[in-house]
Amino acid sequence: MMAFPSWLFYVSVAVTKVSSLQPLGNILLQELANGLCQEVHIHLRRIDIKDVPEEENDVREFLVDRFEMKERLLDRFYSTGSLPEKGVQLAAQGRRHLVQSLLIVLLALGLGFTSTGLTWLPYHMLVPAIIGLVHVVHHVYLGR
Repeated sequence: MMAFPSWLFYVSVAVTKVSSLQPLGNILLQELANGLCQEVHIHLRRIDIKDVPEEENDVREFLVDRFEMKERLLDRFYSTGSLPEKGVQLAAQGRRHLVQSLLIVLLALGLGFTSTGLTWLPYHMLVPAIIGLVHVVHHVYLGR
């Protein structure tokens, strides 16, 4: 029997302090990943799957309602600078995560290119890990 999710998560992303020439509402995911948006606010709304309609017309109305809610949320954010509901603020982790990522990359390189490392970790597991870590370090930390 196939398992179905119990919840639907509705995500809204608002950014401030944009370093590019894009207007605030037209930020691309690539700009977020490259660190061009210095401050990102994420609003998550958890919806019980039982509250999602099944009929096509009802689903259409449900989605339009959610879109209108998101537009009101973003309008309020860009006029007041805050989201309406109490949230959790996470501190930036730039330098600490950079050091951790570099240590992981160095460890992966050591495991991948030494005889001891090759016996512990086969290449088919190592290559995607190195590529992924280098990609994250480059785009998140060095791409600013």
